[in-house]
Amino acid sequence: MANVAATFRRPFPEQVAAYRLRLTDLRPTEKWTDLWQDEHNAAVMVAGANKADLLADFATEIGKAIELGTTEKQFRATFEDIVKRNGWTGWKGEGTEKGRAWRARTIYRTNMRTSYMAGRFAQLQKAGFKYWIYFHGGSREPRMQHLGWNGLILEADHPFWKTHYPPNGWGCNCKVVGAISMKQAIRLGGNPSRKLPDGWDQPDPKTGAPAGIDRGWAYAPGGSTARTLNALKDKIVSLPAPISAEMVKSWPDAVFRVWAEAFGEFVDHSLANRVEQKFMIIGALSPDWIRAAAQKGLKVESAEIAITDKGVQHFFRGTGLVTAPTTKDRDVQPKVDPLDVTWIRDLPIHLRRPSAVLLDRTKREPVFALVFQGPSTNMKLVVELNTPLKRADGVLNLLVSGRLISARDLQADLGRGVTVIAGEL
Repeated sequence: MANVAATFRRPFPEQVAAYRLRLTDLRPTEKWTDLWQDEHNAAVMVAGANKADLLADFATEIGKAIELGTTEKQFRATFEDIVKRNGWTGWKGEGTEKGRAWRARTIYRTNMRTSYMAGRFAQLQKAGFKYWIYFHGGSREPRMQHLGWNGLILEADHPFWKTHYPPNGWGCNCKVVGAISMKQAIRLGGNPSRKLPDGWDQPDPKTGAPAGIDRGWAYAPGGSTARTLNALKDKIVSLPAPISAEMVKSWPDAVFRVWAEAFGEFVDHSLANRVEQKFMIIGALSPDWIRAAAQKGLKVESAEIAITDKGVQHFFRGTGLVTAPTTKDRDVQPKVDPLDVTWIRDLPIHLRRPSAVLLDRTKREPVFALVFQGPSTNMKLVVELNTPLKRADGVLNLLVSGRLISARDLQADLGRGVTVIAGEL
């Protein structure tokens, strides 16, 4: 499992998208088979987790493992906290230290493995490989049928992959590799002499699945959602703004909690290191804002809101929070009233619900000013629209500044090329 775990700590966009898609349906259940086969592609469940809050907590921590690379050991500690906090009892393994470790390990590995392979399925389909090759995962106690499929070369549209695309059961680490030709498939380790036996697709009466596949596992993780996952790749940057805005709007709160955790890591890294020209997408414009801008003659090209590592440093220049080696001694005082760093770390959550949105066309490029009401003053974020970003290979909406601002100052700007398009001041 060591090599697989190392791979899990390098999440890729399709894997993240696969899990985020499942977050749109948190399904309380009593047992694994309450969701049958490819229903797992579109929902998150933990067998026996039949309370909404309990399942949401598990979903958030699993998401952190997938997106941030949380280790199995770290998940185990969090697992214990979730169980205690939610008063979860009566589950298999509860009574012993060994049983609790087994349960945490099963939840962690199953979700990491299925999201990983679902993402790979999307990649294989998008690449258009003619052949797919099945490889055994090298388990210490291998299933004989899985060994029998090792090196099997089949065309990508063969019905075998609908039921036998791995994982094919608990603890299965088998994998699939794509090839553009038979020659390449052989070079990659495929065995053209290996054939499927007669009756390979006949169900075993005991499991209801073909021989070699555990009960409830005769489906392709990601197979029924691969097209959607490829659309979500790179957080749907390639989709037209109205479509991607509607998609992000439909995601549940659990997605944004995971997103905020990831952004917190990005903030910490950006403040402590030299600028590396990195960026992170932290949210999306509302479909209503995009429509309102269009009514005023402004076409928004992309829904996604991003920030660069340089932008994070700019937010806090002069506050002492920027500890990167390039910080200059002369930056002893911030130029504006800075925002609270704890609040900033939760931007993926806050960006969904500003109290008002202003369209400012007095600048060289139009901007949205997002206003959030605080206990004693307001927070204002400035988002430059339709900003080209090389690393994104397209245009994004770039968060460039933020500050505390009074209601009087906000009102003073209105009527001079600045209009309220959502909410109220």
